[in-house]
Amino acid sequence: MAWVRGLTEAGALKTHEICVTPVRSSVISALQANGFATVELKARQADPGQEEAGVRFGSKKRIKGLEFKAVAILDYADGGQPEDRFENYVAATRARQQLLVIDKART
Repeated sequence: MAWVRGLTEAGALKTHEICVTPVRSSVISALQANGFATVELKARQADPGQEEAGVRFGSKKRIKGLEFKAVAILDYADGGQPEDRFENYVAATRARQQLLVIDKART
């Protein structure tokens, strides 16, 4: 939350330039509770771009081919399949200026 606020309050980025992946409902709820609009990136639907304000969120697979100035990857190591790490790499390449990776292994 503080990361998104820092990016937007500094005037460096607009909310549509920020993406969070993969998504958990608690993260979206926290963004919304703190006054941030959110936009879900759904399969086979185009990102509305600057026409619609809001922090983007979607799966790592969904953001392939898109670019954002800032991307947060929330990796909770749910099962730890090898392809998950590759998807993290691909998702990380979607960030053009800022990348935040939170690796929180569950025990």
